Amino acid sequence: MLFRALSVLSLSVALSAGPAVADPGAPLRQDVTLTSPPRNLQLFPRGADDSCTVTIAGDVVLPSSDSIHVELYKDGQFVRRVSTPLTYVAHFSLDPKLHAELAEYDLTVRLNEDVVEEAESLACGDVLLINGQSNAKAEDYEGLATSRSEWIRSFGTSAYYSIPCAEDTFWTLAQAETTHAHGAIGVWGMELGEQIVQNQGVPVCILNGAVGSTSIVMHQRNDSDPANTNFVYGRLLYRAIKAGVAEGARALLWHQGENDAGPGYVEYAGRFAALRDDWSEDYPSLERIYLFQIRPGCGSGYQAELREVQRTLGDTYDDVQAMATAGLGDHDGCHYGYDGYNQMAEWIYRPAARDLYASTDTVAILPPNVQAAYYSTPARDEVVVLFDQPVVWPADTLGAAMKDYFYLDGLSGSVDSGYADPAKPEQIHLILRGPSAASDITYLPGQYYNGTSRIYEGPWIRNARGVGALSFFEFIIFDSAATAVATAAETPGKVGLTSYPNPSNSSAQISFTLPREEHVRLELYTSSGRFVRTLVDGRERRGEHTVPVEMSSLPSGVFFYRLVIGGEGARTGKIVLVR
Repeated sequence: MLFRALSVLSLSVALSAGPAVADPGAPLRQDVTLTSPPRNLQLFPRGADDSCTVTIAGDVVLPSSDSIHVELYKDGQFVRRVSTPLTYVAHFSLDPKLHAELAEYDLTVRLNEDVVEEAESLACGDVLLINGQSNAKAEDYEGLATSRSEWIRSFGTSAYYSIPCAEDTFWTLAQAETTHAHGAIGVWGMELGEQIVQNQGVPVCILNGAVGSTSIVMHQRNDSDPANTNFVYGRLLYRAIKAGVAEGARALLWHQGENDAGPGYVEYAGRFAALRDDWSEDYPSLERIYLFQIRPGCGSGYQAELREVQRTLGDTYDDVQAMATAGLGDHDGCHYGYDGYNQMAEWIYRPAARDLYASTDTVAILPPNVQAAYYSTPARDEVVVLFDQPVVWPADTLGAAMKDYFYLDGLSGSVDSGYADPAKPEQIHLILRGPSAASDITYLPGQYYNGTSRIYEGPWIRNARGVGALSFFEFIIFDSAATAVATAAETPGKVGLTSYPNPSNSSAQISFTLPREEHVRLELYTSSGRFVRTLVDGRERRGEHTVPVEMSSLPSGVFFYRLVIGGEGARTGKIVLVR
């Protein structure tokens, strides 16, 4: 298995001595002071050697003993005794190791033969973080998520108030039956933990900090006080620090965006970039970030645009993997029932197992992602859409046909029929009702409405294992396969690009995200390929950039912009100018 190296766990918050009945963390001997003794049910993040070190340090304040030692028990059986002699002033440090396995360790600290401290049901394993809004909170609406596991732990409370969060500093078995409560990790968080325990044989700690109805700006870090519990970001970080797992968290799962499906979606990529930077700083062992594309039907009138930003975030960063929700069942149009959340966990477990545990189950575990689109006939009456893996063209579902949910230049009704190519199953062919002058194609509706309009239940483009394709918005249709495939091949896979407003009546802005400092050139062209002007030509810093585009002197029509990245190729987008 592939594991990253972690530093030895250091426990450094001092506890004063007190009666054991009043404070379960207080020393039993009054002449001994321990710094952060292990707590019942505590999970320690494992390191590169598939184990973790529990550092027990402190002081003996009276020169009455010559040694102190730790006794370690595994599943009730004595394992080893670690001792150190005492010389006064008598500071000591003992470092017993726990192995990452489905085993519980008990620990007793003795001064000579007198018990100083005891802790039960310790474990060594992996740490995952969940954040976002209601679908990350993953409430159990049906009262079915009642099971608990001794191998799935959590710490503190996901309450969205500062004081309860700050005061709850206890380990517990994770639970999914209620939300914003002690040890609550959500329905799909619990199922994901179960998958890891059953298939990888390792305990897990999951901390869930999600809060419903929150926009991405509400998740930003307070840079002056990152662990401030008055903030959504701070409450999760505070709990991770108090639990001693902030430096050992391996992955963060992000399910958020419904509250950003408005005109402000243009700022989403930049705000996500800031979050990613902050997560990388505060959780230095993060290996992967898993991002869910929001479901069609949840949010306001810019859902398709927001989903497109989320799709391209998976292309922008090497450590970000986008996952579709299109095709998940058991939902109300926005939130999911017990079975829907469990299916969500199943979909995200497979790439997590590949990335974190070197799983060899790698076929069709990711959502299909569009690569290119082009007219395949001189008459422009057929469009081929190329995905990154084989896909399945679905049968009609509940009276709805897949052909009606591909939009050319934003309009439905242009597609007469469609099919997946038997010889090249990564391609779907859309047979049009007639010749088309459309310049872009969109997959899936933007939103649903309560009342007379039905919730969109599919059909869906899926892969062979039923994972839905990522939706896409205003993807450029090229005039030939050669141009489309060449453009897709030269596109730098980790650079985000979008424009707003689109359509525009006089001016617009183009935003792009760079994963590192690069020389870039941004150019504007007419639909026929005639060069208009250069918008940017120079070296730009890593991060989000916004470029104003003055178009008042240009005629109505379709314009293409091309972002050229030094040494890596180019990415193309489109602006429609309407007077």
